[in-house]
Parts: sequence; C-alpha cells; structure tokens
Amino acid sequence: MSTLLTAHALHVETAFGPLFNTLSFTLKKGDRIGLIGHNGCGKSTLLQVLDGTLAPTSGSVSLAGQCLMARVEQHLPEALRSQSLLQAVLA
Repeated sequence: MSTLLTAHALHVETAFGPLFNTLSFTLKKGDRIGLIGHNGCGKSTLLQVLDGTLAPTSGSVSLAGQCLMARVEQHLPEALRSQSLLQAVLA
C-alpha cells in the first residue's frame, strides 16, 4: 500500500513540559486509525502538527503529493454548522 503520511521523531514542548517525544508513525492508503486519550494529552496538538497549523519543536511530517490533510474543530464555528462534514473540511 502507498504511504500517505509519515511522522518522524515528532517532539512538541509546551510550558508544562513535553506532550510527546520522538513520536514516529506512517499512515498508508486504507489505514483506519483512532486517536483517543484524556484531556490535555496532546490529541488536538498532534492533529495541528499533522495538518501544518502548528510546527513541532523538532521532527517532521511528510505528506504524499495527492494527500489532502484537513480537520474540523471539535466545536464548529457558526459558519460551518449548516455544511456537511465534507463541505466543512474542504472550506
């Protein structure tokens, strides 16, 4: 299967300490994943690093040329509430 996303040695440091350190993984076409954890453990931060809205302290994220990365916030802005999930992600 072709690789869509590779995270290599991601590290994110906050004022409260590291959220994750040397996190590496690969997502391939057809993979299905779940991201679970308690409040404040770095789930949203990881998604921000993966979509490029937040730079990691160190490490890198590589996306395949045909890969589109987008996310919708947990609490939708009013402007997106009338849209489908696909429309909101592409907005």
